[in-house]
Amino acid sequence: MLHVTHGDAVCDLLREGGQEGEFLPWRDALHDGPLPAVDDDALRRGRATFLGAQGCVDPGVVEADLHARDGRLAEAVGEPVVLWCDADLLDQLQILQVVAQLDAAGAAPDDVSIVCIDRHPKSPRFAGLGELAPADVGPLFAGRRRLDAAAWRVALAAWTAVRAPEPFALQAAATSIDRGAWPFLGDALSRWLQEYPGIDDGLSLTQRRILVGIADGVHDPLRLFRRVSGQEPRPFLGATGFLAALGQLADAEAPLVDYVGGSRGARPGQQTLALTPAGRAALAGTHDHVRASGIDRWQGGVHLTGAPDWRHRPQGEAAGEIVAR
Repeated sequence: MLHVTHGDAVCDLLREGGQEGEFLPWRDALHDGPLPAVDDDALRRGRATFLGAQGCVDPGVVEADLHARDGRLAEAVGEPVVLWCDADLLDQLQILQVVAQLDAAGAAPDDVSIVCIDRHPKSPRFAGLGELAPADVGPLFAGRRRLDAAAWRVALAAWTAVRAPEPFALQAAATSIDRGAWPFLGDALSRWLQEYPGIDDGLSLTQRRILVGIADGVHDPLRLFRRVSGQEPRPFLGATGFLAALGQLADAEAPLVDYVGGSRGARPGQQTLALTPAGRAALAGTHDHVRASGIDRWQGGVHLTGAPDWRHRPQGEAAGEIVAR
């Protein structure tokens, strides 16, 4: 039996919980960086280059690790595979990739089962499997859900939509996914769409929340991270992703945030953030972040460069839509 998890911590939890079999951590945050519709070799090279630059690691080492990971998954055809994941975007994207690779290798849906929860009675605000105790693993394993052909097809279609060079397929998938087969996937994808630049200010939802937090008097990066994270119904952005988003606002051609106390490299608690005049103007709706500073960012298979100028337009309480401005 092969257990596929979103990281090493969950592998350790399963071992301590007495699960038998082999453990394969899926070490890649697919919501960040390029995810184009290319073959597996090209995708590994692209991801390795991106991840290597993010972590100052030799891309060759990263690519070798991804190749070994994918090879072990392909060898699992014919044996039981259990997918352990959380309800957040990071895990939902990983599961789509795993299903797609298993399908390409010839695996059958009924050989694959999944453990995926968004709450637990022992946790008032459940953040993920990694916070559970080893004794909690057994009941979760016993309640795992076997995938069927219908759920398999939905996952494959969603993976194709995620990697499309335009956002329309992903937008359609986010609003039409069968919640019975994948109860958390639609919400995760809908939240991801809100990271496109806003129609009026060029800010993602995360960037806007960062600016609002500073405007409200939260000037310490650690406190600001806790505030922004607390506004998510489910975990969405880890500390690394948050700091990257904050850094992008500070390093923009027209910066929206400034470190007025302490340096960028100072320890937590020794930094003070403030809005620049452009940051205040962005919150007032008179400054467009993308038009002022440009954009070069991947959103799945869509490379955001400003041409076309893809924007997120809110629609009341719904997730909204992506349009070309």
